[in-house]
This record gives sequence, C-alpha cells and structure tokens, in this order.
Amino acid sequence: MIWKLASVFALVIVLMSVRLPISAAIGAGAILIGILFSMPALDIGGVFLASLIDLKTVNLIAVVFFITFLGGMMKEVGALSRFANGAAYVVRGSRVGLVSVPMFVGLLPMPGGALLSAPMIAEQAKSHGIAPGLLTYLNYWFRHVWEYFWPLYPPVILGMAILGIPHRHFIINQSYMTVAAIAVGTFVLFTFVKPRQVRPERAKGKARSALKDILYGAFPVFAVMLLIAIQLVIQRVSSQDSLTGSVVSQFSLSASMLVVIVFAFFVYRVAVRDVGKLVLKALNWRVLTVLVAVMFFKEMLTESPALAGFEQMVQTAPSSVLPLLVMALPFLVGLLVGLNQAYVGVAFPLLAPFIVHEPGLIMLAYVFGFLGCLLSPAHLCLAFSRTYFKASWVSVYKWLLPSVLALAGIALAVWFTFF
Repeated sequence: MIWKLASVFALVIVLMSVRLPISAAIGAGAILIGILFSMPALDIGGVFLASLIDLKTVNLIAVVFFITFLGGMMKEVGALSRFANGAAYVVRGSRVGLVSVPMFVGLLPMPGGALLSAPMIAEQAKSHGIAPGLLTYLNYWFRHVWEYFWPLYPPVILGMAILGIPHRHFIINQSYMTVAAIAVGTFVLFTFVKPRQVRPERAKGKARSALKDILYGAFPVFAVMLLIAIQLVIQRVSSQDSLTGSVVSQFSLSASMLVVIVFAFFVYRVAVRDVGKLVLKALNWRVLTVLVAVMFFKEMLTESPALAGFEQMVQTAPSSVLPLLVMALPFLVGLLVGLNQAYVGVAFPLLAPFIVHEPGLIMLAYVFGFLGCLLSPAHLCLAFSRTYFKASWVSVYKWLLPSVLALAGIALAVWFTFF
C-alpha cells in the first residue's frame, strides 16, 4: 500500500522537477492512483467529472480568475505605478520607502510579481548604495510577506478548499507569520542599509496629489479587506448551518472580488473594448488547470484505498513521525518545484485527514512548504529579481537563508508553545 503512494508522489515530483506543467504532473499522479489501486477506467473518469463540476472547484476557479482579473485591471490603468509614485513622495527616500512598493504589490498575487516592483525599488535605492544581493533580497522578501495568510493567494484558497476550512482559520493561526516575516526583513533593512544623509525636500502642492495617487492605487485592496472583515463578522455571529452562514462561508471571497471588480471598473473608467483583453489575460490556463488537477487528485485519494493504508501507517508509527512528515513533505515539494500551488496541491490532500482538525499542524505544513518555496532557485520571483539586479546566487542566499531559518524557528516555537 505504502509503496504505491510513494510511487505516485515520486512520479508527480519528478514530472514537476523536469518542468512539466504542474497540472499535467498532478493529473498523471491522480490517474496513477486509479491504476495502482485497480479502479476501472470509467470510475476514474467519473471521479474527474465529479471533481470538475463540484461547487468547491467552480468557486475556486471563480475566485482565482477574479483576483487575476483585478490585478490585470490595476496594472492596465496604471494604478500600481500611481501608488508607487505617491508612496515615494510621502516617504521621501526613507528606508521604509524601499520596501513599501514590494509590500503593496505583494497584496495582489501575480506570477513573477517581484519583477514588477524591481524597477521601482531600484530607482529609490540609488542613493542608498545597496549591493545587488541585498537589494534582490529586499525586493523578494517583502514581496512575499503576506502569503502566509492573505486570502487572495491561490495556495491559501486551495488549502481552504482541500481542507474545507474558512479563511478566518489562516488569518487567526498564520497571520503572526506575516508579522514575523516583516520583523525579520525590517531587522535586515535597518541594520544593513544606511539611511540617506539628506532626504529630498517635499515639493510644494504635491501632498494632495500624492495622497490621491495612493488612494487611487490602493482602494481595491482596501475594499477587499473591508468586505472580508464584514464577512468574518457575519460568520462569527451566524451559525454555519443557517442559510446566511452557509452562503457566506461558500461564496464569501468570490462575491467580494466580484463586487470590488465592478466598483473598480467604474472608478478606473475602464473602456468596454478593453474588457475582452483583460478577461483573456485573466484566463491563466496554467493556474486554472492546476486547480482542476488538484481537486481531481484529492478526490482520487479519497475514493481509493490509498488514504486508509497511509492513515494506518501513521497511526502505528511513533508520535514524532507525523509532525516531521507534515514539515518535510511540503518543504521538499516547495524546494524542488518553487511554486506555492505545488506543495499545497501535492501534500495537503495526503495530509488532510491528519491535520484538518489540528490548526498547529496546518500551520506547520503551510509555513514549511512556503519556506521551501522561498529558498527554491526555481521560484520565478527569485529568479527574476536576481537577474534584474545582476546579483549572484551566493550574495542573495547570504541574506535569504538566515531569514528563512529564523522564520522556521519562530513557527516551531509557536507550535510548541500555543498548539
């Protein structure tokens, strides 16, 4: 039984390591489960169809599409650039200003997003004399500080769908990791980046326009935050079994994103002729097909005897095996593949029966998977940032590796103390 599961995960990881599309690798793993556990071909096809039309899958695809559409719209109308210009004026060359744009861009998930913020941080860094390795680290690190809990990120959305838990779980149990990541990055920033001796004077009459630029660029993100906060309150006061609680729990994020997109469409005065172009850009088939493949993989694990055998093995093993497995499996997948959806999509369906009622183990699985992703040279943001700033791998990992180790230590300390 165990060798069959090991074969499935070895196949998936090998296929992803040779840069086969993640959806194809995970889909191949799902089909191999059916073959190894003697499921008829029609049953495999039935599981795929059932997972494809399942409400969770449809909602998952809608959420990711809306998020990508909003990010594309904001980029198209220049909202991100206006935010960067407004923030640059307000902070006036301070060290905080160096990381404000990567942090803001990080609130909007987009492939290779660090490359978008790289030119902006490079312009502000000229007067600080920062080495390329450190500059790469700052852009890369602060671009990813939100991914531990921010409910717009596909790995968080995917994790919620696989485990069947609301996003308030991630906010309550993992937002502290964002605080820790900001603290670690801030320590590096203020310890190793020298302040400017002379800060530029404020240009008269530009304060109001700078504030307008910031609000123009940031209001969709603020709107999403507000709607999520409202829905968390509704979930708190409503029973999950009630109609209100059920609807909000199932469709809260997709409904929020749709409302914000419609509002932003009118505020940004997007031309109707541009909608088709934005829709096509948002239809990122590499991402959307991953979601379908992961849900198929999850259902194949559930429908086959695979999980039963794995569960029996874990239950008879020493108690220390499960936490080690929870940390090691996501970390290795993240390190090898460098994509967040990969470690959630591959590891979480297998670990779900053991961690779904254990918030501490969910936290460890997600955090260590993401830390593996941060260290991976295959991570697009790391590769793009390093290339843009012309930094060597050694000069980047000199800052990145100690920071990741610090976060790993913090996650373990919190798990031992509070979970």
